[in-house]
Amino acid sequence: MAQDVDYSKFTPAFGEVKVEEQVATPPVEQVTEPPTETPPATSTPDQSAAPPPETLNYEFFNKTFKTDFKTEDDFKKVIELSSKAKTLEDQLKEYETLKADLEAYKTGVNPLDYFASEDDYRIQQFKKENPDKDASVAYKLFASDLGKASDLDVLIQFELLDGAVSNEAEARELISAKYDLDLSSDPKEWTALARTQLKRDANKARGEVKSMKEGYKLPDKVDIAGRREAEKADAQKRVETLTKGWQDIVPKILTDLKEVEINDYDKDGKVESLMKYVIDDEAKKQLGTEVMDYLVVNQKDINDDNVKEAAMVMQSRYVLQNLPKILKAYSTSILAEYDKKRDAELTNPNPLKTDTKPVDEAEAARKRQSTEQALGGLGFKRNKPF
Repeated sequence: MAQDVDYSKFTPAFGEVKVEEQVATPPVEQVTEPPTETPPATSTPDQSAAPPPETLNYEFFNKTFKTDFKTEDDFKKVIELSSKAKTLEDQLKEYETLKADLEAYKTGVNPLDYFASEDDYRIQQFKKENPDKDASVAYKLFASDLGKASDLDVLIQFELLDGAVSNEAEARELISAKYDLDLSSDPKEWTALARTQLKRDANKARGEVKSMKEGYKLPDKVDIAGRREAEKADAQKRVETLTKGWQDIVPKILTDLKEVEINDYDKDGKVESLMKYVIDDEAKKQLGTEVMDYLVVNQKDINDDNVKEAAMVMQSRYVLQNLPKILKAYSTSILAEYDKKRDAELTNPNPLKTDTKPVDEAEAARKRQSTEQALGGLGFKRNKPF
């Protein structure tokens, strides 16, 4: 039997409650934040969708700038042209310069205008060809009237031009020794032989100087308009000459050209004639006109090779111009030949013979005898004659 439990002894442990002194804590002030306004809900664009393509407002642009653009390529062309504007401006300046030069040349340009005289031009040419010689001596000889100069002075300057001596004193000394002359004396005191030799050599020097001077040809005046007219006249004259010459030859070529022959080559390389086509007179007349134009326009000189070429051109042109007719004629000839061969194969020109051939009794008897001998040898016995 269970014992009653006295729970009182457990009171201190479980029944009594120890209360500790509570310290008063000041109340915490509650701070209330103002409510945050929530923005109205908006629809978020779909990031996966492609953005709409950007287009140019052609109507606004054309109305504003008075243009007529219709596509983007129209804008690109304008942009490209603007990038080339600087280049075009430079080319325009160059064009204006060339145009001015051309106008100057049209009116005529004389190269001698850039030299003080004709002798100055010749001296410049002399200096280019003879850089080792004294151009001042050449100028003096070119510009002087050597016919009026003394024989001694001419020879002195000529020796200086030759370059064998370096100054006039040396030239005088050389001449004195060469002709055995006392140049300090009066020339009348010189011997007749010495004066003759001196004059002869002086005249020779005068001739050489003259040839040298005239050897430097003066430049012609540049006259573009005149040159163009001269070239035009020469071209016209050549056309007239060629026309007249070919007018005598082309009719002879047409006379010999009676037909065109179209050939091929067989397997051995030999010429095989396919057909011949007669050229009528009206066609010849037209061919003559066309070939004349061809020969004159192409400036064909009159020679054997060009005569042959003219004949070939005639035939080629005729074939090309009448190709349908020629092909039709050729096909007709082929069909006719084919029909002829077929008729020959299908039709026997010799009629069949219906007459009975007479019997050769001797030959018939011989055949019967041969047959009987053959049958008898094989063991057959004939009951009645054949």
